[in-house]
Amino acid sequence: MTQPVTKVEFGFTQASAGVYTFLDITSYVRSVDVSRGLSRDLDSYSAATCSVVLDNRARAFDPSYASSPFYGQVKPQAAVRISTNGVVVFTGYIDSWAFDYSIVGDQTATFNALDGTTRIANANVTPQAFSAQYAGARIASVASSTAVAWSGGTVLDAGQYLLDTDIVGADVSAWDYIQQVAASDGGAAFIDASGELVFKSGATSEYPSTQTTFRYNVCKNPNFETVTTNWSGGIRQLDVVYKGSYAYQASNVLTPMVYSETAATYVTRFPYVFSFYVLVTVAGYVDWVAGFVTAGVVDDRVTGSTYVAANTWTRISALSTPTVAGEDASIRISKAVTGGNLYVDAVLIEQTSALGEFFDGTYGPTDTATVAYTESWDGTSGSSTSKLTIVTTYPPNSSTNIALSDAGGTAIPYTNISVIYGSELNYNKTIILRQVTSTGGTATNATNGSAYGIRVYSQTDSLIGSDANAQALANYYLGLYEEPELRVQSVSVDLHAISNEQQQAILAQDIYTGAVVTFTPGGVGSAITNTQKIIGIKHQIGIDTHRLELNLSANDDKFRLDNNLLGVLDQNVLGY
Repeated sequence: MTQPVTKVEFGFTQASAGVYTFLDITSYVRSVDVSRGLSRDLDSYSAATCSVVLDNRARAFDPSYASSPFYGQVKPQAAVRISTNGVVVFTGYIDSWAFDYSIVGDQTATFNALDGTTRIANANVTPQAFSAQYAGARIASVASSTAVAWSGGTVLDAGQYLLDTDIVGADVSAWDYIQQVAASDGGAAFIDASGELVFKSGATSEYPSTQTTFRYNVCKNPNFETVTTNWSGGIRQLDVVYKGSYAYQASNVLTPMVYSETAATYVTRFPYVFSFYVLVTVAGYVDWVAGFVTAGVVDDRVTGSTYVAANTWTRISALSTPTVAGEDASIRISKAVTGGNLYVDAVLIEQTSALGEFFDGTYGPTDTATVAYTESWDGTSGSSTSKLTIVTTYPPNSSTNIALSDAGGTAIPYTNISVIYGSELNYNKTIILRQVTSTGGTATNATNGSAYGIRVYSQTDSLIGSDANAQALANYYLGLYEEPELRVQSVSVDLHAISNEQQQAILAQDIYTGAVVTFTPGGVGSAITNTQKIIGIKHQIGIDTHRLELNLSANDDKFRLDNNLLGVLDQNVLGY
């Protein structure tokens, strides 16, 4: 298995307003703990926390030590970014530093950080009169107001219900108001791992029916694909380099290749695979830099040095995640060994690796129904690019995100699982009352009320814009919570025990994405499959350990006892 690689960066200096210059402090790190999201559905999202313990024996993190390489940076409110395998898992700001000076000579510095939730929570809504609008627009208005001035970026669903007009006076917490808006739509608002403000509408499915990915070819091509049988005398190896070559660069340094797309194409927070084949005529190391960069300020590139045997085509790959919109993807490859030539082929930038047959401007896709060229042959002298768009369709209610199981197969194996069956989220009466009119909607399951006692979930200050929609929202909540809940509460995965592909798959998940968990209690009887959504994520990272824990909650497909689809009594299906 591949050992996951965690990177810790921090910095107090801002290159421009809200854009921090990060310094890599990974070599000092002893442990990292990250906790984001909820442990229980229906709670309000609060600030994510992060704690990092650093080796401070050389006083590198002593704010009074002028010879420290980080002098002037060790301050509260310095920015923090933590990533594993190129995937960002936490972005925030240091709240406090603590220093431990042991009498035996060991010294550590520990910082505790919070995400951008606190920066919004510390501001009040700018007093104003809101017009009737959907939740996404209302949240955007609050975040961009003068009082809040949120600069961390936003990813906001539109919302499913039109909200009432609202007059907000002084001393109203911006974060509390955003939570009120999200609840009025049946959704959730939180700060994601990359530090952006996210709103997920109640209408958002964590199990989309289709998924679109892109695959790019980018490389220098001095001969416009006319070199089809060799590289200036070197035999072309189709079985290694696939079909259609992008020729060669027989010099000591390959000119940096930069391929730019609009912000909508390179999706922030999504890891991309950068890969290429290299051949050197004299064995030695090939140096490379691959990843995303914006004007030299935000740098999400990964560097490496790979040993390559002489005259052997070797595939090199790296992962990089764009942390802000509009970043350029770039690859630079150079030959560290003296003498000989460097050859490069099959340069790819992919959202999903190994999507099938390699392609270029000569070969079209075999599946034209779901795979199509959206770009090819950019026409620039001396270069060529091409891009495929791949649309994959999934059956209803199947998870496109993550599958975990104790039964082997292709699903990700877990090390610990916690299953509960209780009434903490059992509500057989739901009430949604509009803040403006004090009218709204009520939904009741009288049978369950008699069996389990009346348990009420209510919103008495909903901003929803009509009684009809309030009734629809009351029905929605009753459908989710009218039965006692049998669910997987949490599941833990040891990243060191799974493949690199599985690591990337689970690291790419965030709050409000889906998870399908299969478990067989005690190994007895039939397996149980539970379809849920992620509401919380925790990372516990040590020198040679990385434990990731997902907190889960039910969705529309949760178990219901005595339901002929999701659970049958007296058949030993759920007995354990």
